[in-house]
Amino acid sequence: MAKKKQEELKFPEDENIIEVPSMTDPDVSYKINKAEKTCSCPAFKKSKGKKKQCKHLIAAGVIKLPKPPKYPSQSMAMSALIKATRLRFKDEAMYWLYYLWTQYPDTQSRFRLNRRILIMCAEDNISIPTMNRVGGWFTQSYKVGATILSAAVETMRIMSTPNWYEQEDGRDFIRSWKGEYKNSAHHKTLEFPAMLKELREAVEEMDIVRCLGLISHTHKTRGFDARGLAREIHSMAIQTANLEARLTVGVFADHANALYYDTNYTGQALYRLCKGQLGMQVSPKVDRAAVANYLKLAKEDWKDPKPIPSYYLDGIHTSGSDRRFAGSSRSMGAACNAYEHFGRLHPDDDWKADFWK
Repeated sequence: MAKKKQEELKFPEDENIIEVPSMTDPDVSYKINKAEKTCSCPAFKKSKGKKKQCKHLIAAGVIKLPKPPKYPSQSMAMSALIKATRLRFKDEAMYWLYYLWTQYPDTQSRFRLNRRILIMCAEDNISIPTMNRVGGWFTQSYKVGATILSAAVETMRIMSTPNWYEQEDGRDFIRSWKGEYKNSAHHKTLEFPAMLKELREAVEEMDIVRCLGLISHTHKTRGFDARGLAREIHSMAIQTANLEARLTVGVFADHANALYYDTNYTGQALYRLCKGQLGMQVSPKVDRAAVANYLKLAKEDWKDPKPIPSYYLDGIHTSGSDRRFAGSSRSMGAACNAYEHFGRLHPDDDWKADFWK
């Protein structure tokens, strides 16, 4: 007898059935069966009934995730540091930086933390003078070593600049990434010389979406060379006399081995090539004594640790399910919409479904 096709999920008309809105489309809703812990969303069906993967069951309180531990994993703490920096929560950023520095003192972990600070300087900062300062610190960190105070000072320097969501052209830059998957199948099959040729054509046409789409798939570009990409962008910056683009890609070139596939610096450089400039160019001064006091308070706070907040756990590189402050183009685009609606970016705000469109 032939196998019957799997039937659609059916729900009896009873009190166990509730409807929840889609988190991506305000015109769509899904049915949840509280008793059977099932959801009619495509993701639940695709996951073959793995309840913990359905964000609607979690949001409706049908599935309760375990409470995060007081002493989280390195990945969880790193995620918290990144999100706190993005949100400009200075005390919390220092809290998690202190934990990462003191609990993971091995050479590889220190390099990972220092590299993350370098990446944050382009992922959550669009000030070139700040990039230069943090880049210089990173060079010193692997030549002569770094201290927790110096790492904290540079993290505080990043947080002392207005972030991309606070600036109109910064939001335009982030939204330009939303088209990165256009022609993605084509981009993934390119060899490096062909990718550079198309990148130059895109810059000449001032097509920033195409530019970002091309560099988004460098990890799949055959024969990719980070320094080669830096040289190409630097050459275009020289030809167009674009100082901002030249300085931005210069930081990437200085640390190409550490950054390699990272697209934050190269993305900003290409945006500047296509649009002319990006963001307020500020060079904030950081009070080292004030930063030292933050670290002192963090040390005291870790005597009675607090659980990691759920809004720091996006479910991408860690457990959790709150994608609002994740580093994906979709989440960052939604963050721009949230900022324009609320006038701030804060975990207390209830985001509308259409923010994700």
